Amino acid sequence: MSQVTERLRTPLYLVAFVFAVTPLVDIVTNVLPLQLGAPPWRYGATGVASNYLVSVLFGAALAAALALEGGRRGTAVVLSLLNALAAWLLFVVALSFLFDAIQLHRDVPPDTERMFMTGTVKSLFKLLTTGLAFGAFGWALFRHARETKGVGSAEPAFLVRDSKSTKKP
Repeated sequence: MSQVTERLRTPLYLVAFVFAVTPLVDIVTNVLPLQLGAPPWRYGATGVASNYLVSVLFGAALAAALALEGGRRGTAVVLSLLNALAAWLLFVVALSFLFDAIQLHRDVPPDTERMFMTGTVKSLFKLLTTGLAFGAFGWALFRHARETKGVGSAEPAFLVRDSKSTKKP
């Protein structure tokens, strides 16, 4: 591991956390109150949420890079599962969004139909491509964890400092 990565590991994990969690808080606060039974609300909430996905993905990418760079098998396993869950969730949400769009399409006034279709396609594109990227990260992390199985890491956990690194030469 490079000296820069070693020194910045904890702050970079915190940056990854902020990039991944802050947009989720924004999504929730922008779509309250929840109205899960209303297709127009689900359609709008999903459209809003799709605009925040790139930040969440960046946080996941940064965390994945740190885990691989540092040879962190345990972190890679956890991130692999989280990325796989995110990918699955996004594909389910995209399917639900598509069904809601089909259901709502009949009530869209003709003069706004083009805008409705453009918004639908853009949101579906964001949901599916981000889901694909999460899946790719999940798979890469899973492969890394599988390839390093049984190979112990001499590195401490990312929030734990090795006693050797704290001693002055």
